[in-house]
Amino acid sequence: MVVGYNISPLPFYDSVAEQFENHPCAFGVNYPLLCGLNQPLPFLFYTNDNPDESRITSVSLIQVGVQSIDVTTDFVGNGLVIYDADVQGEQKSFIRFAPNQNYHYTFPAIGLYYFVIGVYDREGDTTNYYYSEKFCVTDNLRDAIEITYTSPVNLNTSFGDIPFNHIAVGTFSFKVWLNALIGKPDYTFEEVETVRTGYSFLERCTSKKTYQFTVIVPEYLCDALRLIKLCPDVVIEHKGKIYTPISFDMNASWEEQGDLASLKASFDTDNVITAVGGYQS
Repeated sequence: MVVGYNISPLPFYDSVAEQFENHPCAFGVNYPLLCGLNQPLPFLFYTNDNPDESRITSVSLIQVGVQSIDVTTDFVGNGLVIYDADVQGEQKSFIRFAPNQNYHYTFPAIGLYYFVIGVYDREGDTTNYYYSEKFCVTDNLRDAIEITYTSPVNLNTSFGDIPFNHIAVGTFSFKVWLNALIGKPDYTFEEVETVRTGYSFLERCTSKKTYQFTVIVPEYLCDALRLIKLCPDVVIEHKGKIYTPISFDMNASWEEQGDLASLKASFDTDNVITAVGGYQS
């Protein structure tokens, strides 16, 4: 795995020991990363596998404490691919799952799950396994904030491009559900005025409404959500309303225990109102 970067709301690791519940400050408590009953989370992560000598040989869905399910045929060929990460002078791969629009996998029941993906390296005659973070499958996402974000061009990193638009494997969007409420908006005014003989004359006034929400998240989600600000194509849905942000900002304040952060996010939509030309008396 490529260390130091997480760009996906559903991260992957080299072992289950790296899952959130095993962090020293988490004390064995899982974070409820939301996932729909028939809406698997898209994901993207990078590995050190040789892209020319590797292929995905197995995908297991672990229903924690219940069963292990072989879902290889459900995901390989339906959006799960391994491909060259195109890092100059290095052999690295990305593994990406972009759910097929014509196929929707349905989880066997609500509950706690994680994926195990096996990648066979012909060159070394070995199989490397990658373990996802645990996620909570639910049949009720009505009250959650759903954020979908993508970019028409790839974003650049030191370990290769983030392939939102890949010539070989197509386009890609991240999606995440957050247990939060959009509310308590800010209202700001920008004024341009002229002062003459002790009087102020308002030449232009602009009013803007900024939406806000606060959510408790672990570090891996803070890492992933920062991409929203870098993506020009973002859609936020909540309680039947659809927002198309033109800007997005976030600030994380860490809780005392250190495993979770209170993330305050704000976004603007095209709701600016402007009065131009001053007031007529």
